[in-house]
Amino acid sequence: MTLIKLGFLVILFAMFGCGDPTSDKELNERPSVISFDVFEDDSTIAVLTCKRGTYTVAVHHINSRSKRVVYESAEDEMILNIDISPDEERILLTTTKESNYTSSTLKVINLKKPSVISLPIKDYILIKAEFVAFQNQIVMLMAKEINHYSPIASDLPHNYDFYLINLSDSSINRISNLKAYNITDICFYSGALYFNRDFEGPYKINYDGTTSSFTNNGRCSVLKSTMDCGSFYIRHNELYYTNSGGYTIFRYDMKTRTNEKVLQVNFQISNLRPALNPNEILFLKYDKRAIHKLYINEGKIKRLDLDYF
Repeated sequence: MTLIKLGFLVILFAMFGCGDPTSDKELNERPSVISFDVFEDDSTIAVLTCKRGTYTVAVHHINSRSKRVVYESAEDEMILNIDISPDEERILLTTTKESNYTSSTLKVINLKKPSVISLPIKDYILIKAEFVAFQNQIVMLMAKEINHYSPIASDLPHNYDFYLINLSDSSINRISNLKAYNITDICFYSGALYFNRDFEGPYKINYDGTTSSFTNNGRCSVLKSTMDCGSFYIRHNELYYTNSGGYTIFRYDMKTRTNEKVLQVNFQISNLRPALNPNEILFLKYDKRAIHKLYINEGKIKRLDLDYF
């Protein structure tokens, strides 16, 4: 494996996870929950897992504890993340080839009429994608170059921007001119795209390509300090986010523009998903690589007992 490829894989697994990126052997053999998305009723969850190099997407019904596998990766295929469509009839997969990370493909799984639509993406490094609400489009986060910008750094994706692909004719349009060094979490909410740029977000982007700071000075910390933003998600006008280390959860009220600290723990948290019940938050606990639920008022955390693997 070349240095460029190794560096790229390290950042992908740091962002989306498939175990601790310490060796190729551990990446391929350690069973891991990479990401998940939640249906609107909170009783059904789409889960992306990795076991011995095979990626699986399954739909879990929490109450009945039933599981339906809807996709398994082909040889040499990596699945980076998943997203449920607004009508909850499709699941979007962001995929790439382990042997050639510039060979990416969006895959749309139809849950009602089992089928898969493949949309190849050329000339870019596809990092993440999400459905655009109420439109037949997908927003894509892509990088244009591999570079290190430092004598001691690994070669990693840079020069990030957002693009829209139309599912009707597969046309692609660039909707930003950020040329960002790094972008991680993205969330499409209420007609706008929010994203975490250089761990200083969330920022907001409109279709005219303008960007603006979402919170004071672009920071989303409870205190006016140098704390940066890690994972985040928006639901029902509330923004839940972690600090860049992932050890503290905060809640930001988008109407009153007030922050509050929700929880501080001794393990890393990612993939935040607020539940319909404002007292509950779903997340990935990094050391266990399983979905957990936080009961805010009680200060308790419970592992979701699902048939992950």
